[in-house]
Amino acid sequence: MYTIRKKVNQINAYFPGKGSILDYGCGTGHFLKAAKADGWKVTGIEPNPTANTISNSHGVKTYLAYDELKKSKTFDIISLFHVLEHIHALRSTLKNLLKHLKTDGKLLIAVPNRESFDAQHYKEYWAAWDVPRHLYHFNQSSIQKLAEEFELQIESTLPMPFDAYYVSILSEKYQNPSRSGLLNIFRALQIGSKSNESASKKDNQYSSLLFILKKK
Repeated sequence: MYTIRKKVNQINAYFPGKGSILDYGCGTGHFLKAAKADGWKVTGIEPNPTANTISNSHGVKTYLAYDELKKSKTFDIISLFHVLEHIHALRSTLKNLLKHLKTDGKLLIAVPNRESFDAQHYKEYWAAWDVPRHLYHFNQSSIQKLAEEFELQIESTLPMPFDAYYVSILSEKYQNPSRSGLLNIFRALQIGSKSNESASKKDNQYSSLLFILKKK
């Protein structure tokens, strides 16, 4: 799958020699399965029992909570791909996860961007609001403030252009539920394209952003 391969390529860019990765909110473990096949030592945390079981069936060691990890266990990369916005105890979770990040490790956080063109276009119909499942709605400024609070430094901010199309397709369905599905998709592709084009010209405001952080 394209998005999974993209994630693996992104972590390879930061650790070409491979290493260890902890994926928090790993779901059914497909990303970690791909990373393992690519040479990474992988561990997952997934609180949903059903998804946790599926992840383990892929040969990915997956825990239900971070307190099941050995206190001395550390990782080169800790990733949260579209997970941060779901976490109730956000600050205590980050604090505990950072205890397992190596001194020179990287924290990867991918979140929807409320300042994106598609967010502004769809307004209340923007699918990435996803209330009440999404408890927080981030932009580059709020991630910067979060980084400062935890004595982290944003090393890179990377675009996730595919998300503009995916979110736009869902948003079109919410905004125009009675319209033809094909017409919704066609319109969504137009908006997704406009969103990515706008972001490339204006402050990197993509539909979703991947932040690479490190300890100061």
